[in-house]
Amino acid sequence: MPTNKETDSRYPYTYACDYLRMKIGNDYDKGIISRSAASQARSIIAETIGFDDRELACKLADRYLENPFGK
Repeated sequence: MPTNKETDSRYPYTYACDYLRMKIGNDYDKGIISRSAASQARSIIAETIGFDDRELACKLADRYLENPFGK
């Protein structure tokens, strides 16, 4: 899924949340956690480990863009 990270409004936060939803909240493709809940989880994790939230979002988003369908 090619994207221009500089102009794509979904990068990094939406993609990061979609990655988390895909990995931890996906019950037979139902996406059982919301993007809002995924965003809160990402922020809490970043704060807990002393990581910049945007930097963590970028890492998660990059992972999502490598394989957007989780296969």
